[in-house]
Amino acid sequence: MGDIMGITLYRHGLTAENERKAYIGWSNPPLSDTGREATSKWRKSLRLEAYFSQTELVYTSDLTRCMETAAILFPQLPLTSMQGLRELHFGAWDGKTYLDLQHDPAYQAWLNDPFTGGPPLGEKWEQFAGRISTAFNSICRKMEQHDVKEVGIITHGGVIRYLLSEMVASHHSFYDWDVSMHKGHRLVWNTADWRRRRTCTSYQEVPIREKELG
Repeated sequence: MGDIMGITLYRHGLTAENERKAYIGWSNPPLSDTGREATSKWRKSLRLEAYFSQTELVYTSDLTRCMETAAILFPQLPLTSMQGLRELHFGAWDGKTYLDLQHDPAYQAWLNDPFTGGPPLGEKWEQFAGRISTAFNSICRKMEQHDVKEVGIITHGGVIRYLLSEMVASHHSFYDWDVSMHKGHRLVWNTADWRRRRTCTSYQEVPIREKELG
């Protein structure tokens, strides 16, 4: 591990709002009972133990669903919460579903071009991308300052998609990435690429055992 730097991205567990397929950005629901149970089973998966045990520092969005997930996955480590790791601010659309919004012209325009403009009273794409980049670069600097080689980040689907689209050399666009729950994404750099802040040297999905989640 001495000559590599690793960051693994984990999405938070299920909330009641996720279950009803609502947009949740900066609103702050906790994990649902189903979400807590599934995350605990995921944590116990033998094939995941190596990823959890080698982690030295854990960063998490400051929203409850991420902090609860982080506490389940990494009970032995202190957590550093960061507002910069929050999901896109959905503003007036927060808590609403597609069925609630389907006849809203502004919503339809956003679906057709999510990288221009943003939700009413919410966050534009440029603000979201800039905020995530700033938070991620801050974590990278702290890894260097404290000679840390392995970090876990517990955050949201949109944040993970953005980081993967920026940090992994592939043909995947933002919406091409599968960031379903109970899946991790490990980014690894050799020290030369890390110092140059290049895209990661290698990428892999963190393995799961489906029967552990049944």
